[in-house]
Amino acid sequence: MKKSKYLYPYEKNGFYILSGSQWNVYKVEEEVFEKIKNNNINDMEEEVVQRLKKELLLFEDWENEDDIILDKFNEAIYGNKLKLTIIPTELCNFRCVYCYETHNKGKMTDDVEQAIVKFAKRNAKDYSSVDIEWFGGEPLLESSRVITLSKQIKEVCKNNKIPMVSSMTTNGYLLTQDILSQLIDANVLYYQITLDGPESIHNKMRPLVSGEGSFNKIYNNLLDAKKVDKYFKIAIRINVSKDNKDSINELLKKLDRDFGDDTRFTVIMETVKDWGGDNECVSNDTLLEDRGDLEEEMAILGDNLKTHSNFSESAVGRMCYSGRKNGYVINFNGEILKCARAQYESDEIQKKNLIGQLMPNGKIEYKSSDAQWLKIYWNIKYDGKDCDNCWAKPNCVLSICPLAKVANIQPKCLLKEMGKSIDVYINTTITQGKYKIV
Repeated sequence: MKKSKYLYPYEKNGFYILSGSQWNVYKVEEEVFEKIKNNNINDMEEEVVQRLKKELLLFEDWENEDDIILDKFNEAIYGNKLKLTIIPTELCNFRCVYCYETHNKGKMTDDVEQAIVKFAKRNAKDYSSVDIEWFGGEPLLESSRVITLSKQIKEVCKNNKIPMVSSMTTNGYLLTQDILSQLIDANVLYYQITLDGPESIHNKMRPLVSGEGSFNKIYNNLLDAKKVDKYFKIAIRINVSKDNKDSINELLKKLDRDFGDDTRFTVIMETVKDWGGDNECVSNDTLLEDRGDLEEEMAILGDNLKTHSNFSESAVGRMCYSGRKNGYVINFNGEILKCARAQYESDEIQKKNLIGQLMPNGKIEYKSSDAQWLKIYWNIKYDGKDCDNCWAKPNCVLSICPLAKVANIQPKCLLKEMGKSIDVYINTTITQGKYKIV
């Protein structure tokens, strides 16, 4: 018997282990903790051994742990869940300072809408489920089309007896009570809406095209959403840089006061990054190097408002759709892409990103292979050093941006990027009781 190579022991107010492959936190007895930590596991009780093996914390001597992990990764990459990102328009009513998009293109036509419906009718039977993410631009500039198209795809999936659920990334400015209710009826159930600080800060970072502020309208829409007596989830995202970091606590207190009594609302925080494109408003001087402070802010947030960190996602859960065989973007003009962001990169990257064109009959006319997007960097290096012995390697591998792989950009070290947030995440998981007992 041998322990997993990818374990992070944590000893504070108990004995815990973070799995680098499952990204779960496990609570264990002190005796078990010491035996695993010191690699002395041969005399454990059989019942404990079986529980640890089930969670991939222990392996038989003859088992190849990497092969088992790669099997799980390949199942996620080549599985038969269809993940579509649909962009009904590239236009936007905002001009966020860090946005990489150009917003100078068009919107979906009736012909493209019907081609998507025909694509669904042709192919739904081949998949176990259909997940749709509505993206933009601002998708609610085309809210009527999103609703009608979602209803049609929902009906196709119902006829093929497979589940279909949709999510949406929206700025929230046009998400009225009525629109939200109609979207929910069309199975658009999950939303991400951004507020980048209290009113004065947010309005500087996320103004309307006219330059006017957007905070009050978004916030009032969120308050109105509470009145909708239906199931939905809204994640209020806060993009944090050095420019707004000091004001975040004020916003968090306001959110906790107004939404802490409704479990349909959660808060997530992410660091602002250089997301590419031609936008020169994002300076490296304003980017945060360590997201640990964000995790600490979330850890001390009020007792009511629920928080979620993308850092807490499982290794497979953090895997980008563009790295999956059945993950595609359908652009407003019917182009089939692997990555929504890559269409704003160099001509070479855009060429690799364009997989094909959706035809009026619902078939795809392929232009290039998506194989290069699916490769896993298993034998990765960082700063010239081999990463094979790093406990975080499995999670790090699936965190690598597929676009970065295609662009031959060296992957970043997950541990360096996360810094102290790893310990903060474990402690928060413990405090919130989200760990597993083995």
